[in-house]
This record gives sequence, structure tokens and C-alpha cells, in this order.
Amino acid sequence: MKVILYYLKDESDENKANKKTMTIAVIQRGSETARGVAICSNLDQFRYRGFLSGRHLALMRATKALNEEQVKGEINRPDALELMKKCGCEFCNHKVRYMPDLTDYEKKRLEEVKDIEESGFECIEDYIDDLTFEIA
Repeated sequence: MKVILYYLKDESDENKANKKTMTIAVIQRGSETARGVAICSNLDQFRYRGFLSGRHLALMRATKALNEEQVKGEINRPDALELMKKCGCEFCNHKVRYMPDLTDYEKKRLEEVKDIEESGFECIEDYIDDLTFEIA
């Protein structure tokens, strides 16, 4: 099983903080793939790690899509759609998507990354737990 995480930013002039605004997780298990998306709201408090972080949310959504073969959570919030457009992420239309059309970037990253088992993790949940620990 392979896992990639990446972030997209709103680099427009209006976003002076230039913070990460979208987190995308893609999981590949054999010939199956799944994508999970977390979109930062203007009301969100930025958290790099922990249970409420974008990376954790995106990974959990991708895991759900893969395990339950689901497509759900259509993105239709106007501010989220505008943000996706600014970030160049118009290829995502659901927060949870089983068997998405992968972008060239995602395909390339999946070719380059090692299986999580090769990194010493027995399952995706252990991998997620390791990524999302709290920093004291």
C-alpha cells in the first residue's frame, strides 16, 4: 500500500498569510486508489498535527473511500469552490472518492513512494497514527 500527502496553497494576493489551504491524501492498494480532501475554512485554526489536522482528516477520508468503496461529500460550499479554483484543484469534486482520476502529479508521486510496509508499518492506521502525533 502506498500513501501520499500533499498540500495546495492559495497564492493569490488576498491570502497574505500564504498558508496551506488544502490537504490531499491519495492511497493506493494494488490496483485500487482513493483520494481524501480536507479544505481549510477561513474560520479554521491552523494545526499542523493532531486529530483535527487537515492531514489526519484527508487520510481518514481516503481510508474510508478505499475500505468502503465510497464516493461522497460533494464539495459545493461557495468559498471552498473558490479556494479550489485559486489552488488549481478543480479536479477534486468530492471529499471522499474511490477510484479517482489521478493527476499526473499524483501518478508520479505514487511511482516514487515506497510501500508503507517497507517502512515498517503493518497497516494504514499505524501509519496515520505515526503521522499525526501531538508535538509537546
